[in-house]
Amino acid sequence: MAKNDVILFIPFGTFAFEQQLATALYFAVRSDLKLHFLLISRYDHKFASQLDDAQIPYTIIDQSEDEEDASASRVISNSPSSAKPGLWSLLRLPRWCQQLRFRKKKTKKLAQSLMPRCALVSQERLLDFLPILKALRELNIPIILVPAGFDAWPGAPASIREDSYLLKAGLNDSVVPHGNRVAYFAVALLNRLVRRSMPSQVYETRSGTMLFYPAAHIFLLKLLGMLPRNPWYQGTTFAEYIMISGADEAAIYADGQIRPDKLLFFGSQPLDIIHELWSNREQLRHKLIDEYDLEADKSILIVSLPRLWEQNLATEDEHWQYTKEILVALSQQDCNVIISLHPSSNQDLYKWVEECYPFRLLTEPLAEILVVADIFAAAYSSTIRWAVGLGIPVINLDLWNLDWDMFKNLPGCQTVTTIPEFEELVAKLASVPVDYDFNVGPDEVPSNGERGVLVDGKSNERLMDFIQSLDLDDKSSTVNERVPTTTGLGEH
Repeated sequence: MAKNDVILFIPFGTFAFEQQLATALYFAVRSDLKLHFLLISRYDHKFASQLDDAQIPYTIIDQSEDEEDASASRVISNSPSSAKPGLWSLLRLPRWCQQLRFRKKKTKKLAQSLMPRCALVSQERLLDFLPILKALRELNIPIILVPAGFDAWPGAPASIREDSYLLKAGLNDSVVPHGNRVAYFAVALLNRLVRRSMPSQVYETRSGTMLFYPAAHIFLLKLLGMLPRNPWYQGTTFAEYIMISGADEAAIYADGQIRPDKLLFFGSQPLDIIHELWSNREQLRHKLIDEYDLEADKSILIVSLPRLWEQNLATEDEHWQYTKEILVALSQQDCNVIISLHPSSNQDLYKWVEECYPFRLLTEPLAEILVVADIFAAAYSSTIRWAVGLGIPVINLDLWNLDWDMFKNLPGCQTVTTIPEFEELVAKLASVPVDYDFNVGPDEVPSNGERGVLVDGKSNERLMDFIQSLDLDDKSSTVNERVPTTTGLGEH
């Protein structure tokens, strides 16, 4: 049966859905491609009303409210005394197997009825996605991975799993038995079997050796043919193409042994939004100065506070101590300071900042305001790439010595490891006279190739052209022709 021009969108979570919806609407206006969404998680069912408003058809994979979420986005049994729940998970394998097979069967039935030209997915390693991806692969439907955010680097999921007992027992001498010793040794034995038979499932981190999934899940996925070859890196198994926006991402995928011809250096939807706002930055800057009572002749420093506690990188006390040290250092600088909080942060917990320091908390989304910044500071955040792509000087905060290398190759990004270093660099950057030329575009000087992150507002255009040019009989034939020569991919 010949494939038609249906594009199957498969998001996961709010950010991925908003990104894919914007892409779908772009396709709807500028092409004859037909659109269809597959909502695979009950957490995504809430987006159905937006699809109804946009008149985009969709399918929901039903999931009962009392069903346990088997997503690998949740780290199962983090407590050191959780070996008993770990063994209990073994007894639930038949139910998990049934759930995975149900999702695969329903996806396959949908795909056979639609026969999509390709599928755009936002993940390749969450358990929710694996049966869907398996079904698409069996039908030879091209899968294009469009990650929601900077999701290539394996250190982020590792940091979330650092305290997980089930993922580390038996792999590290520092993890000792607690509670039920029989249960501990059973979990440790399974983990060691995984390390011996499937070494690519194991990742070496600063806090020790760990698995991405619990061993019980790994063996089940292996049995069902759904196990990613290396889940620590996106795109190792099911995706035929991976859409990226920077040479830094290409380097990380190279570390994960992803073939360069799978990488599509097209940019990203969030970077397109930032590029679109660039032309309006003069008005945005004046509005920001008036709204936040800023001094017009001084630099604007936007600081995205680190989410140490929220990301399991520090205790609650350590988190607030680091936060106060950063704020004290900023209070001594001769520049405008605006504090940006992550959308998932509890805003009420930070209200004291405006009461204790001469700063304002940003009420608008960072993506809508970043273009007016003269300096940007964050801590290993994907938003660093946004600023680099715009040519804004970036300070990467690493006061807790994580020493991650995810942004080391991006020009214009400097890492500081102490408060004195931070103060000195802020003072140096803030001393540069504010001399705006609102007629210069973000893709002019320096070039995006020099910056390493592509910000030119054309990611959806490139993706649409690529999809329309896919040779479904020889899906690899057009890749090299579609990758721009300025990507820097050949260096990795």
